[in-house]
Amino acid sequence: MTPTFKGTVTNGKLKIADSRFKMWVGQFEGEVEVKIDRPSNDRTSKQNKMYWAYLTLIETETGNEAGDIHEYCKRKFLQPEIKVIFGENVKLPASTTKLTTIEFSTYMEKICALTEIPIPQI
Repeated sequence: MTPTFKGTVTNGKLKIADSRFKMWVGQFEGEVEVKIDRPSNDRTSKQNKMYWAYLTLIETETGNEAGDIHEYCKRKFLQPEIKVIFGENVKLPASTTKLTTIEFSTYMEKICALTEIPIPQI
């Protein structure tokens, strides 16, 4: 999987502050392809706090542990990632950290529909 690095463009010049970027680029020689996109709006820390508060509420209502609910919902509602590990294709559960703010809201709505426990309003 190709890593993603965030940077800023000022006066037509690209600046990438992430120190891993130089290490990543250092492995290449010759012609390369560069893709530049506007940044995605990854889920916010506020959404993450709300999510875990919501899972704790579900835990209280159902008796299922929040961490188990998290793993269950990732597997139920998100597409798994296929990665090559030691030369073998392995199916791994997707991560909620890669969801955009809109995708994350939709994910929580699916959990609400499944559990019939309303998402708390803050």
